[in-house]
Amino acid sequence: TGQRTILPKDGAAFHAISKKVDLDIRAKGMALDNAGDAKDMLSLAEAGLLRIGELVGNYRDLVVRAGNDTLTPEQRDDINLELENIAMAIDEIATRTNFNETGPMLDGTFEATFQVGPSELDTNKLKVKIGDFSAKSLGLDPDSIHIDDNHDTMMALSGIDIAFGKVQDQLIRLGRIQSELTGLVNILSGSIPPEEAIRSLYGDADIQRQQVDLTRLRLLSQLA
Repeated sequence: TGQRTILPKDGAAFHAISKKVDLDIRAKGMALDNAGDAKDMLSLAEAGLLRIGELVGNYRDLVVRAGNDTLTPEQRDDINLELENIAMAIDEIATRTNFNETGPMLDGTFEATFQVGPSELDTNKLKVKIGDFSAKSLGLDPDSIHIDDNHDTMMALSGIDIAFGKVQDQLIRLGRIQSELTGLVNILSGSIPPEEAIRSLYGDADIQRQQVDLTRLRLLSQLA
């Protein structure tokens, strides 16, 4: 079999040590898979936030344009309609950004714990919470933004800058978490080879020695 012990009766201590180490290695392998899923999920949330950030920038451009008093009422109405369309697009991204049917990730309801270690210790768990990035939460809904004149647009720009800052803050937090995940993955990956060496030491048979012994036994049998 290539194993040093198959049953405890073949060597109880060696058997117990190799099985315990093997259990730890398998758990770390699962934790690595979990960390990979977590990174994929957060990358998706990051992509959604980046798109929302782009839309907020477009929204701001239109409001700056509306601050020009040379515009006619009809032109302001057109800008208002476009602002409403952008707000709807933001809401759509906030509700449709999900990973493996987790539900919306950017509507303020997302909170998850990732098991990124082999045991129940808190250091092996990573908790993530993402805020609400709907248009209303960002203050970009029609009830919050008015562009009737230059004064209104200046007030609106202040709120839009706050919304943009909220998106960037969340992106920074996600970046830190992803960096932490990368570090955890490196630690887990680096800890597995030494444990595999220990498992091999206590659990694997010395094949070369076994072959020599087998050859010796065959020779003795033939001589007998």
